[in-house]
Amino acid sequence: MCENRCGHGGFCSYVASLGADVVLPLTDGWADRVREHTHGQGLDIVVDPIGGPAFDDVIRVLAIDGKLVVIGLAAGGIPTVKVNRLLLRNISVVGVAWGEYLNKVPGSAVLFYRGLGQLVFLGLKPLPPQRYPLWEAQAALQCLAGGGVLGKLVLKP
Repeated sequence: MCENRCGHGGFCSYVASLGADVVLPLTDGWADRVREHTHGQGLDIVVDPIGGPAFDDVIRVLAIDGKLVVIGLAAGGIPTVKVNRLLLRNISVVGVAWGEYLNKVPGSAVLFYRGLGQLVFLGLKPLPPQRYPLWEAQAALQCLAGGGVLGKLVLKP
C-alpha cells in the first residue's frame, strides 16, 4: 500500500503544508480550475517535472509574461512547443538541466552549493525516503508509477 497515497490527498496536503495558497491536482479539468482560481489571468510560473500530455495545457494557462520551467520529462514523451502561443502572451519556456550545467559552466557548483545552503538555512528539509523491503518491489514500483511516492523510494535488501 502506498504510504502517502489517498487520491492526491497526501501530495496535496504536503504541498499545502509548504505554504501554497491553492493546490490543484493534475486531474481532468485542472486547467479550468486554474482559470477559475486565477480569475482568467493564468499562472505566472510553472515548474514542470513531468512533460507529457499536460504540457500543452500548461502553456495555455500561463499568464501574460508567464514562465514555464521544464526540469524533467517523467511522463516519458518529449512535448513540442507551439511557438504561436509563446508570441501571443510573451511566454518563456526554459529548460533546466542541473547536471549538464554543472559539467559545462566552470564555478557553477559553488553557486548552487551556496544557494542550496541558503535554502536549508531558511528551513528546506527533504522528505524522508519511503522504504520498502526488496520483496515488495513490485508494490513499491506500482506506488511510484501511480504518483503515491513523495520524495525518494528506497528498496531495502
